[in-house]
Amino acid sequence: MNSPFIRPVKNTRLVIDRRRLQRLPDVNSPLNELINAFIKYPKRIHIKFSNTWTGAASASWEGSTNWLCGGVADGNTDVVINCGTIVINSNAPCKSIKLLNGARLVVNTGFTLTVTK
Repeated sequence: MNSPFIRPVKNTRLVIDRRRLQRLPDVNSPLNELINAFIKYPKRIHIKFSNTWTGAASASWEGSTNWLCGGVADGNTDVVINCGTIVINSNAPCKSIKLLNGARLVVNTGFTLTVTK
């Protein structure tokens, strides 16, 4: 995304500089709708970030190719783990975590998983 008022941060977040925003024309675009709503109702917008475990490359939590969005979950991410065994070899944060039947999560000795919600 190449925009003067929105820039990507890590693969899962957007930082919006409200001072530089201008109302955009009513074009049928999800981005325009988000920006226009942000200008009109700045305190009512809640953007949720979720990331689903695929385990496509390995069992490592830290591997970006193991996540559906192509980036490792961070402290703002609601994590969904549908199946498989996930091994954490770092201090990993997430906002929430949902383990479905058959999923297994292993946090190796010396590391922590911090869930903020």
